[in-house]
Order: sequence, then C-alpha cells, then structure tokens
Amino acid sequence: MFVKTLFAFLICFAVMQFVVSASEISRTIIVNGTVVQVRFDVFVDGETYYAIDDVYPNIILNSCGDFNCSEAYHAKIAVTEAVNTSLYYYLNLPIVSINTTYLWSGTYMMEGMTEPAFIIGDVEFLIVANVTIPDDVPEAHQVPSQAKELMFIVSIFIAFAMGLYAVNELAGKTPIEKKAQVLIVLLLVLAVLGIVSRAF
Repeated sequence: MFVKTLFAFLICFAVMQFVVSASEISRTIIVNGTVVQVRFDVFVDGETYYAIDDVYPNIILNSCGDFNCSEAYHAKIAVTEAVNTSLYYYLNLPIVSINTTYLWSGTYMMEGMTEPAFIIGDVEFLIVANVTIPDDVPEAHQVPSQAKELMFIVSIFIAFAMGLYAVNELAGKTPIEKKAQVLIVLLLVLAVLGIVSRAF
C-alpha cells in the first residue's frame, strides 16, 4: 500500500512539474544590421500577471521598445493582463577591435511564483571584431618617399635639359645639331614622365 501511495505521489509531482514548465519566459538575441535585438517570448498557462527585470551588458541602448529603461542596464516591464506574446528592446551593435563576448542576466516572476526565476534562452553574445585593414597599406606608406625621389630625378633632368639648351645657343650649333639635341632632351623628359606615371 505504501509503495502504491509513493508511486502515485511521484506521478502527481512529475505532472505538476510539467504543468509549471509550460509557463516560461525566454530570451533571444539577434543582430539586425547595426542593432542588437533582444526578444522575450512569453508563454503563460492561466497566469494573469508577470514581471521581467532583464540586465543587459555595457552596450549603448538604442530603444526601450516594450520595456522601461529608467534604471541603467535594466530593462523592466510589469504586465497585468498576461497573454502569450513577444516583447522587445534594442541595443546598438558595438564596434570592437577584438572579438568580445557580452553577458546577459535577468529574472522574471509570474502569478503563483514565490521567488524570481532566471530567464532562459540566450545569456551571452559574441561580437566579432570589426576591423578592416586595407591590402595596400604597405604600398601607401611607400608612396611619399617614392614621390620625393621621382621629383628629385625630374628636377635633375629638367636642369640638364636647360643646360643643353643654353650650351647649344651659346655654341652656335648648326640647325641639325640643334634639332638632335632638342630631340634628346624630349626623349629624356618623356622617359621621366613614363617612370612617374608607372609609379602612381
């Protein structure tokens, strides 16, 4: 008789646990563009009221949504007409230089509960580092020094060309010699311009 009574009690206890577990509040964390959406799915089974106090990490608040955010890093709500629903608040997606994990905590209470229960579901979220390093950074750092060297070479050739021109005028060269020297100068200038254009 005792064994049967104990067995019946255990069955009733298991059924009660199952019934209680039908009422719960869970958290889901989703990134939507540059916003972190925090969603709460509320399931009630006859309860008429509940309260949520969610504690979010040190992330800038975007919008309180359905909650009251008057207390720093707390999103709170008290509902007196409980139905199955989803509730939201929103945070700005942090820009981090290294992968960073943020932690949530929070509790809720429903009608008939004697103490708060932890919100189930997502309790942490990994923000992946958002750092973009251009592929051409090393080359970009070399550009100023290359430009200075090329400008120096151009200056030398321009000075050389002007010197040839002056010597040609003073020496009284024949027209053919003058044309030849001018052609040489032009070729030198074009060669320098070609080097400059390839460098940039």
